Amino acid sequence: MAEKITLKRCLLFWIAPMSLLVLSAAPLGAEAQIYGLLGTGKADTDLDQVELDFGNDFQVGGGFNWLGGEGFRAGLGVEVNYFTGSDQFEDIDLDIDSTITSLNFVIESAGPIRPFVSAGVGLGHNDLSSRNTFDPEIRFDGEEFSFAYTVGGGLKAILGEVFLLGADFHYFRIQTDPEPIRLYRAAGIFGVKF
Repeated sequence: MAEKITLKRCLLFWIAPMSLLVLSAAPLGAEAQIYGLLGTGKADTDLDQVELDFGNDFQVGGGFNWLGGEGFRAGLGVEVNYFTGSDQFEDIDLDIDSTITSLNFVIESAGPIRPFVSAGVGLGHNDLSSRNTFDPEIRFDGEEFSFAYTVGGGLKAILGEVFLLGADFHYFRIQTDPEPIRLYRAAGIFGVKF
C-alpha cells in the first residue's frame, strides 16, 4: 500500500499543479488556504452486472485554495485525494487504489464559521488488482487514467485568524471503462490561511 505513494506520483498529482496555481493566482492578492484531509468512505462500481463495494482502508488528501470577495468568498482550488479499499466477490479478492487530482470552483462564507460548497473536474489514476483466494498465482492487475468530477461541501472554522479546522463531505465519479467508479468521502479538514 505505502509503495503506491511514490515521489513521482506526488510530483505529478500534487506539487506541480499546486505550484502552477500559486504562480498564476499570486498577483490577485486573494486569501490563500492550504489544508489536509483525513477521513473514511467507500467506493462502488458495477462489474458484469454485479455491484462491488470497496470498504475503505483510509483516505487522505490535501489542497490549496485562492478565494476573494466580501460576504461570500469564491475562487479556484487544486485538490488531491488518495483512496484505497478492498472487496471480495465469490473466490476473488479485489483491491483498488485511486488518486484523483481536481481543479475546483469553491464558494464559502466569510467570517469565523464558514459553510462551503465546491465542484470540480480532474483526472483519476486507478490501480485495480484481483487475485484468486484459492490460488494466489491467478491474478490480474490493471492501471488507467480517467476523467473525473467531484461535488460536495462542508464547514470550516477559523481559529486564531490563521488555522482551519472543519468537516468535508464529497462525492467523486471516475469515468472508468466499462463502468464508472463512485467514491464517497467524509473527512476532517486541518490547515492554515494567509
